[in-house]
Amino acid sequence: MYDICLYKFFLNDVLVANFNHFITRAFLSTNASARASRKSSSRVNNKAVQKAVSELFNFLQLYSARLDAQQKKLNLPILPTTTIGSLPQIIELKRVLREYKAKKISEEDYVSAIKEEINKVVKLQEELDIDVLVHGEPENGAFRSQEL
Repeated sequence: MYDICLYKFFLNDVLVANFNHFITRAFLSTNASARASRKSSSRVNNKAVQKAVSELFNFLQLYSARLDAQQKKLNLPILPTTTIGSLPQIIELKRVLREYKAKKISEEDYVSAIKEEINKVVKLQEELDIDVLVHGEPENGAFRSQEL
């Protein structure tokens, strides 16, 4: 028992000596100064960055709430399918657009052709079991370079 007590005292003396050697008042003072400097540093405490981070967290909370509301209303799968961007215009629709621009057909005929194309595109997406339907932007002839 006596040996164990001596060993503990010896170990304690070694730890205290090493601690005192490395942790001096100067070290503690330098550390405290560094911590105080960091608290007031504009490099660390940038108000613009703090505001941006705050807005980001606010956005994430709003996004989460919106996602929950969409899920309740739309009941979509975790990875819903959809199309992105404009769908290619068919040749017939390009002809209708050319004729409309050349004043060969009325606006009513042009709008009717657009609506008919939208109905076809939506029906096709329903047949393909697409989760989020789009109208395909058939009225936007500026982006078309592909033909079906």
